[in-house]
Amino acid sequence: MKTGSSLHHFYLLPYINRATHHQPHQEDTVKRIVSILLAVTFVLGLGLSAMAQKTPVVDNREKRQQKRIKQGVKSGTLTKREAVKLEAGQAKTHALEAKAKSDGRVTVKERAKLQRRENKTSRRIYKQKHDNQNR
Repeated sequence: MKTGSSLHHFYLLPYINRATHHQPHQEDTVKRIVSILLAVTFVLGLGLSAMAQKTPVVDNREKRQQKRIKQGVKSGTLTKREAVKLEAGQAKTHALEAKAKSDGRVTVKERAKLQRRENKTSRRIYKQKHDNQNR
């Protein structure tokens, strides 16, 4: 009786090996597919968040205002002390922009706040450049 049962296992061995050998292969395939899907989702997520974080109007205005400050120092219409204060204002605006972008989306309210901040900085630059102080 033992001979029959061991013979029975002998005949089933190739099927058992194939079944156990085939299953890890399927698991590897599933793992690869999941890994690829996660990578694609991650890359798309980065692309979307980068698009949501762009604030070209604010960035361009910051550059123009920076240029105005440098020009004021060069021409002598801004003292070094005034320039330092204006630079600090620019830094605050930049920090506010970074905070607005931190969650991946700059809302309409945040854009309005940035716009007001830029307007305030622009007025300060104008006042300092036209206050008849020379370096």
